Amino acid sequence: MGKLCNTFKGWNCKEKIFAPIFVNLLSAFLIFSLALCFKEKIYDLFGIDWGKEEYPLYCIIEPYNDNGRLLVDLFVINLTMDRYEEEDLENIIKKIREEKGILTTPKIQIKMKEEARGEIIEINHHDEFNNEKGKISILQISKKHCEISVKEIEGKGILKLTIITSIERDLNRNAKASVPFKIIYPGRLSD
Repeated sequence: MGKLCNTFKGWNCKEKIFAPIFVNLLSAFLIFSLALCFKEKIYDLFGIDWGKEEYPLYCIIEPYNDNGRLLVDLFVINLTMDRYEEEDLENIIKKIREEKGILTTPKIQIKMKEEARGEIIEINHHDEFNNEKGKISILQISKKHCEISVKEIEGKGILKLTIITSIERDLNRNAKASVPFKIIYPGRLSD
């Protein structure tokens, strides 16, 4: 500690101010370094799946009105730099099933909520927007249930779909809460 105090002797400030600041910064650095070294053990302690391969696709919805009718843009985003085809996504799902015991499918399910009084009229994929980013197929199972398959998606690619419903109502500020369907896909559930 004497050498540390000698370091600040020529300064106009008192040594009693800088020494505790330096000690606090050094302590914070050491604690951070230890936490970084034992990251895996800390994650395991709190039950965080840090090393497991997760599903690389993520969905975002953006509801809006068009002539009084509720429409929802669905964006399917590849979170990785890797290009995926349908078979690759199936293999990732197999690994998730083995590791977590979750029965799931790589298909994106769009299901109307039970209390919803409307139906899904149609789902449009935007060929111009999706050009060179990937391909998707849409299967309308019923008027309240559709299934979307990602056939291929480029690294960091974003695919866009528009879900057209029969529901006619205005959106409020909490627009995502007023979406009348659930989007279900591996590892995530959007209400």
